[in-house]
Amino acid sequence: MEYYFNSPLELPALAAQLSAELGCDLRPYKGDEEEYYDRFVGMEFSLEPNDFENDGELSWLRCCASCACCTTASKYGGILVHDLDVLLARYEAPTFVDTLSGTSMDDFAAHLTVLTARIP
Repeated sequence: MEYYFNSPLELPALAAQLSAELGCDLRPYKGDEEEYYDRFVGMEFSLEPNDFENDGELSWLRCCASCACCTTASKYGGILVHDLDVLLARYEAPTFVDTLSGTSMDDFAAHLTVLTARIP
């Protein structure tokens, strides 16, 4: 699962902020300042810019770890996708509400049921 969002911060500052908020330790992967990585609660967690098409004004970032979605969704908004082509949820900051289903991460069990049903 991948989570995409926009941030006004440069990648090193964003990695430091997410590390502090989540309690992980995002560091440059093999010295690459364009990709930050950590093993976090048993999952790979990487943070990097990408070059997806967008409205021409925003720079999408990729955050790979479903446990990080709550923090990033409430702060930045974004989309949760499966295999890059199945949109699972769209979040608008500063809420935890999925605008596709109307469900909220506040009721995580119901929200997870909706997300799981969208996975092919």
